[in-house]
Amino acid sequence: MTVAIRHDDLRKRNRALVISAVRRSCQPSRTEIAASTGLSHSTISAICADLIAEGILIETSRTEAASQKRGRPQVALGLNSTAAEIVAVVLSLNFLSVAVIDYAGNIVSEESRKLGTLAASRTELVGECVAMVKRQIELAGKAACACFGSAWPCRAPRMRPPA
Repeated sequence: MTVAIRHDDLRKRNRALVISAVRRSCQPSRTEIAASTGLSHSTISAICADLIAEGILIETSRTEAASQKRGRPQVALGLNSTAAEIVAVVLSLNFLSVAVIDYAGNIVSEESRKLGTLAASRTELVGECVAMVKRQIELAGKAACACFGSAWPCRAPRMRPPA
């Protein structure tokens, strides 16, 4: 049985494959990305050109000596650290940590502290989280933070067995 896939879905999947390959490898070339993803060289070139134009990828210089290889030198690709930033919040038992992380995975600013989570009310915990997030965004040098979404992992309430 064959399954049809829409062109847009395939393109999104291929873009995600390329970004993931760049994230996993340390400054791979287009040839190395093609080898690791199984996509054709022309597909890799087209996707990389789009990602560079959008400011998600950047061309970087290789750290290895160019004289070690023959032929045309390969152009390394890296993630543009200014493409996006996230705020990560970890709230656990008696501990709160907030970090601003750039698109390349570098920590821009972070703060951690002990916090009496058991004695604090929900309002106090949320207030402290929000205050720490605001401080870290300011320390990261962001005047305004555009929030595209948030994720709050939590445990599901325990279900009582039926009586």
